[in-house]
Amino acid sequence: MKNSWGFRRRFTDHRIARQFRAVVIFPCLLATLPPLTSGCADARQKWTEARRSPRQWLDIALESPSADERRRAIEEIGASRDATSEWAVMAFESFARTDIDPTVRVAALRALRASAGPRTVPLLVKLLQSGPPSADVRAAPASVRWEAAALLGELARRGDVDASQKGEAVEVLIQRADKDEDRNVRIASLEALGAFRDPKVLTALVTALRERDFALQAAAERSLTRLTGESHNYDADEWAAWISKTSDPFANAQPNPPSRDSKRDWWSRMWG
Repeated sequence: MKNSWGFRRRFTDHRIARQFRAVVIFPCLLATLPPLTSGCADARQKWTEARRSPRQWLDIALESPSADERRRAIEEIGASRDATSEWAVMAFESFARTDIDPTVRVAALRALRASAGPRTVPLLVKLLQSGPPSADVRAAPASVRWEAAALLGELARRGDVDASQKGEAVEVLIQRADKDEDRNVRIASLEALGAFRDPKVLTALVTALRERDFALQAAAERSLTRLTGESHNYDADEWAAWISKTSDPFANAQPNPPSRDSKRDWWSRMWG
């Protein structure tokens, strides 16, 4: 009888324990798991996005209050077959000029690379100019100026800057290389100047060699070497002396690299 009572007691204790686990512990564990529908919702969202046309992405870029969504939309259009269409190029130029978010403007400039040419130069010059913004161009923050300087240099190396545009392009790049408050913009401008065979460029590059920042010196030396085929090991005085006694300092200029599409250019930057 005593053993029977002990068995019933143990059985009751185990049953209570099971009920406790079922009522208290298991719901707590389930609460820590993600909803079963979240994976389906993510898959449905990705499927919906994959079916969007470039025109639908444009609607998002124009109407969304989220900078992340606008940037994503511009990147999607830039990766599509319509990236070089007239409507897409006009949209990229508009976002690069006027969007309130710098990352959206940078994305627009990068999307322009596939179609950029002489028609893009005035936009880049306006983005790089100092002074009050014009009626159709919002003042450009450092990241936008950096991207604009890099793209302007790329266009010059490709021969996509018209002769009538070179004077203004050189002036604004010299100004950015000398006075911009952002170091990266100055470096990008110095590198871009290496694509312009202009005596004023040589003077600006030699001036940059006198900076106490080696990154600026290195960019100036690379551009001088590209323009002249010479190297004077970052010595500004030697460069100035050589330029003063050389009748044609551009005679041995290095040829510009062949034009590359944006994807190949991205890989070359990644792997150096």
